[in-house]
Amino acid sequence: MSQYAYIRVSTKEQKIDRQVAALREFDIPSKNVFCDYQSGKDFDSPAYKKMLKKLKEGDLLIIKSIDTLSGSTI
Repeated sequence: MSQYAYIRVSTKEQKIDRQVAALREFDIPSKNVFCDYQSGKDFDSPAYKKMLKKLKEGDLLIIKSIDTLSGSTI
């Protein structure tokens, strides 16, 4: 089982520091941390797509908040 993290902020001006700090306790390798700097209006994000290609059944995906995945979650 591999561990991954996904971080998203809406603009490059926003800081990812709080999300990174919250994920430190999980000791996820930096190569497994994916970050997008764009709106979460949909799942059409480069890092998100790259992360999905790496994820395998049994892997653990950690995000700080469900709205990190998409600004309009259902």
